[in-house]
Amino acid sequence: MIRRGWHIWVLLGGLWLAAAGAPGCMRKIAIDQYPVFWGETEIRSVAVAPFRIISSDDPRAGAIMADNLAAALAINGTYDRVVGRRSLENLLSEEDLSHLTDGAGGVVRRLKELADVDAVIIGTVIQYEATGYSVEYDYAYRRPYYPYYDYHPYYRHYHGGYYGRYWDGPYYDDYITERNDAKVTAAAEILTTETGQTLHVARPLGKRIVSEGSPPARDLDMCLAIAAQGVAAGMVEQFAVTHRVIEVKAKEALRISSGEFVDGQWLEADRFMTAETHMAVVIALPPVADRNHFRLTVSREGADEVLAETTFIWRRDHPATGVTFSFDPSRIAADGGGPGEYTVTFYGIADEPLMTRDFKIVKPE
Repeated sequence: MIRRGWHIWVLLGGLWLAAAGAPGCMRKIAIDQYPVFWGETEIRSVAVAPFRIISSDDPRAGAIMADNLAAALAINGTYDRVVGRRSLENLLSEEDLSHLTDGAGGVVRRLKELADVDAVIIGTVIQYEATGYSVEYDYAYRRPYYPYYDYHPYYRHYHGGYYGRYWDGPYYDDYITERNDAKVTAAAEILTTETGQTLHVARPLGKRIVSEGSPPARDLDMCLAIAAQGVAAGMVEQFAVTHRVIEVKAKEALRISSGEFVDGQWLEADRFMTAETHMAVVIALPPVADRNHFRLTVSREGADEVLAETTFIWRRDHPATGVTFSFDPSRIAADGGGPGEYTVTFYGIADEPLMTRDFKIVKPE
């Protein structure tokens, strides 16, 4: 029985691998996600000012959000130096700090000398609250019971045998539990200390944490802390370079084409003549892959020798239909030992092979 189960798992695993290799499957790609403002100006260091509070009864909310964001940016490692709000409080007067929080350009530019930073992040706490309350649940249930059968002396066993379990009811009941509910919402922007101008305004981010039980496993302060950390983590994705994994449709991400573009799509091809000098490899990636480096290689099927290759940087403004990279089938055939089967391999940012496409080069008939 154990060996039979082992063979079943091997069979299922083989089917899964075959499906993953099919062109129509989703494929995971590791990328570095760059902020939209990245590259417009060189930023090596950043300061995080206390957040303004526009809707919260907790006076600590602005400092807590700034501290969480500064800590998350320091852990991220994009910037060589992250200056927190405590350092800014020591450098600036209370009046200047208030002006900085409001985005006053003069104070922002002064940070270039005072804090030796290239940019400053200012933000606003839109919501920072936690409440505890009781929740009443109503539910219906049934109770199981088992039929009783008398012993029959003639048949010497329980007459009728076991006929299963039956359910009685329904019965209705209710119970009360406690719930801690925390909500945090904030927005932020980054300004350059060179000119005091805004580089990027991050979209407002919100996080809700709920803990329920009798008593709840997390108290109100812990729910608030986790929610604030979640908002800060989301802001890091907008202000720093982050690593993430995206999914793309393999059939659309990598294609081989004759180079003809008809009715809004590239005509696919997998067979070329030895005399042909143009073969197009089409790459189509989402805008989030912006500024990532990739590589394409061509080799004879099953061989390691690279016969042709090209490297490229993906841009968010590339068309959704894809970008073409030209290869010469006649040259590939000449360097690869003549007609036969060849493979295009698409490599990711860590130079790991992501996906492949096969094609043939044949002699003219």
